[in-house]
Amino acid sequence: MTLYGIPPAGMRRAMAPESGRDHAHAIADAAHAWWTSNRGGSSDRAIAVGTLAGLALSAPSRPDGPDYGPLLLPLNDEQLIDALRAGWNSFWTYDPDLTEAARPLHDWLSHPTETDIRGLSDYARVLVRAGLLEYCSDTARAESDDILGLLITRMRSYSERQSTGEFFTPAVVISSPLQISGT
Repeated sequence: MTLYGIPPAGMRRAMAPESGRDHAHAIADAAHAWWTSNRGGSSDRAIAVGTLAGLALSAPSRPDGPDYGPLLLPLNDEQLIDALRAGWNSFWTYDPDLTEAARPLHDWLSHPTETDIRGLSDYARVLVRAGLLEYCSDTARAESDDILGLLITRMRSYSERQSTGEFFTPAVVISSPLQISGT
């Protein structure tokens, strides 16, 4: 049985890629594909990444937690903005230092324009259907790769990445030398 076009959380968890890394890549690919097709590519990266981060904040705190997907899917663009603000405000209260570091991800929410919010509810549906809530509620999965880094890298053009010398380094590459050295 599906609700608002998505199966229940338990079924979404069962359908998710086995590897957390593969799951992160599938979510980032779905997010980037939708954004490129509907919002014109890399413009408004802060909105694309900030929306993903805001929705990630609404993930249950454990894999068998409540299913928030059906609560998010019926929201229209304006209601989603309100939900994202509520998530960021809760996060601000919980950990102000970390929130300050994440300021670029949520600054656009203070005064969003019609262009900023156009289609965000559709984008949120893509993220929920891709398993973002299940990915973020499972600590082992979420620690397997940096989903925000993946999306940011995909949103930047090759020339942007090349000009700054910044390239995303997957978690598996970072952990390999540590495993070899025995740390």
